[in-house]
Amino acid sequence: ALNGKLKAIRRQLRDGYLATDSRPWIIGFSGGKDSTLLLHLVLEAIRNVAPEDRRRPVYVVSNNTQVESPVFQDFVDRLLERLEQSLEGLNVPVRVVRTKPLPEDSFWVNLLGKGYP
Repeated sequence: ALNGKLKAIRRQLRDGYLATDSRPWIIGFSGGKDSTLLLHLVLEAIRNVAPEDRRRPVYVVSNNTQVESPVFQDFVDRLLERLEQSLEGLNVPVRVVRTKPLPEDSFWVNLLGKGYP
C-alpha cells in the first residue's frame, strides 16, 4: 500500500514538473523529516525526466531563523553543503538558497527589543 502511494506521488511530481507552467518550484527546507522527504521525492522525480526536459528551475530555500539550537543549525548547514556537492554531478536545475533575517527583523530583536509577543 505504501509503495503504491509513493509511486503515485512520484508520478504526480514528475507530471507536475513537466507541465507547461514554467514557474520555478520553491521547496522550503528546514532539515526536518517532512521537508527532507519532499526534497528527496522531488529530486527523484526530476532525475526520472530526460535531461533535455529538465528546464523548470527548482530552488531549495533554507531560512536560518537564528532560533534553532546551534547543534541543529550546524546539522542543517552541513546537510545543505553535502546537497550542493551532490547536485553538481546530477545535471538537475536545482539550486540551494540560504536566507536569514536582517538583525532588525530577527526573532530576538522583535521579541526582546521591541516587545512583540
